[in-house]
Amino acid sequence: MFGIVKTLVGYFAASVGMRIDVDHVVIRLLLAFFLYCFHQFFYWVLARALLGQQIPFDVQQMFFVGLLNAAVGISLFHFLDKLKERA
Repeated sequence: MFGIVKTLVGYFAASVGMRIDVDHVVIRLLLAFFLYCFHQFFYWVLARALLGQQIPFDVQQMFFVGLLNAAVGISLFHFLDKLKERA
């Protein structure tokens, strides 16, 4: 299930990356946040539909962790992009 969700998120990220310019920091931040939320929601849906598990879905925690994930992702991207420019 985790592989299915990661594959869909990767596909959507690649599709959006080809259609819009993701070089702007705000767009990249919003995209990282949205894709994290999509990942959590789709994993919850699959767990309920395929396995019949009652996984809790805490929206407030998802938004907070999504913002944290997006901030860390932007920082890592900026750091790794600077390393690429030096090489």
